[in-house]
Amino acid sequence: MGEPTDPISGPPKSNTSRPKSIHQQRGCVYQAFRKLNTKCEIYNGPWNPPDSISSVKTNQKDWKAGLNQLQSHNLPLLRQQISTLPKLLVPSELRKDDDGSKLQRITDIQSELDQNLDQIISFTSAVRTRSIFSSAQTDDNHRKEFKEFIRHGLCSRIKYLNDELCSIFNCCSGTIRELKKPVSPSNRVRRLNRRRRMIHDITAAKKSINQLTKWLTNHEITNIQEKWKKDIPYFNHKLTRLKKLINQTIDYPEVEDEDENKNKNEDEDDGVDDGDEAGADGDGDEDDGDGDESENQIDELFSGHNEAVISLAQSAIAVIKLSRLFFKRMSKIGLNQAPLKPFTDMNSYQLETLTDSPSWISYNICLFVSIVTDVNETDEAETAETLTQSVQKIVHRVDSIILLLFVYVFPLLPSPNHARNYLVTWNNLFLTATQNCIRAAQFLKTLSSSSSLVDPLDDTFSDL
Repeated sequence: MGEPTDPISGPPKSNTSRPKSIHQQRGCVYQAFRKLNTKCEIYNGPWNPPDSISSVKTNQKDWKAGLNQLQSHNLPLLRQQISTLPKLLVPSELRKDDDGSKLQRITDIQSELDQNLDQIISFTSAVRTRSIFSSAQTDDNHRKEFKEFIRHGLCSRIKYLNDELCSIFNCCSGTIRELKKPVSPSNRVRRLNRRRRMIHDITAAKKSINQLTKWLTNHEITNIQEKWKKDIPYFNHKLTRLKKLINQTIDYPEVEDEDENKNKNEDEDDGVDDGDEAGADGDGDEDDGDGDESENQIDELFSGHNEAVISLAQSAIAVIKLSRLFFKRMSKIGLNQAPLKPFTDMNSYQLETLTDSPSWISYNICLFVSIVTDVNETDEAETAETLTQSVQKIVHRVDSIILLLFVYVFPLLPSPNHARNYLVTWNNLFLTATQNCIRAAQFLKTLSSSSSLVDPLDDTFSDL
């Protein structure tokens, strides 16, 4: 492919004949932006590519050559092309474009964009239709840059980039369409907003291009660590929810019993007050004493229950904090050391397992937190069982991560001993924290079974 033209300094003359009028030329520019938008939408939607797009072969040699072409040519060119659009699409200048020269420059950059996008989409479409759960994921540990992990990672990032390109081309076509409308304050505000959005989307797309280029050149482990860093904040929200639960449980406001209010109102309607009823029974003072004793029993019961809930929440916080600490520390190991091999011996399934572990654990912790925060509204036995299963799932996932780190990651580090020793210590603390959490859940279940919150209340208010 020839060197790209500079659309600002002076493009070569187009071989196609120009439209006879500025109006027709604007229409062609508008339609070209719509077609670029459609091309990006096709890739992100049901796959039915136009004739200009054909998938490249999926053999390892062609894939490696395609990766090099993408990194060294297509992505840098795309960054340059979209960067020129705000300079070309200035409404005030386009309105003064009597000879159509500015529109012709836009046409030239559209043609280059069209060709470049064809090459990018043709390259990535080769793996687009393959399932991420295909059998190739479990036996590709020797395939280096041809692993499904890398191929699908590339396609997903191209998809995000295409979303941003769609928005850019929508803004561009909208700018051309607005040239038909008269200049007015309301139209001017609309144009300014569209231009801001275009610049914002172009900035986001350039960032995506930079991240994609970095992802293609990074080591597998480095890419996993970068993903972990992005997912760590998920744990913070869960901690906030549990701390809020503890504060609410400690300072729980007294709530007036609805049944008591109902019975009180019924007594007033019947014309009988507490004094008359006590006098009729002849044992009003004794009833008051029984009531005080029952209230004390209930207060003690709720106090014990609240302490159990607080203990459960605190043990859950320990699990979450240790999970967060794990990914913080493991996302930094080996950052200042070049790995001993350019690729790991992990297959794509194992790489995906490591990559998605923070989000997977965070999701299960979210269920975990929901169980704890709803403990007063659910059966304690069911809560203990569900919570135990949730914690055991997290422990099992952590065991898988640790095994992968010891077998495949640490051997790539020039100095792995510190990371190994740290992980052994951390794992002991984590197992202790999870066991404490399970014991706290079982204690809540035992407290409910032995003290039964329902029966004392039923006995106390059975005569009401």
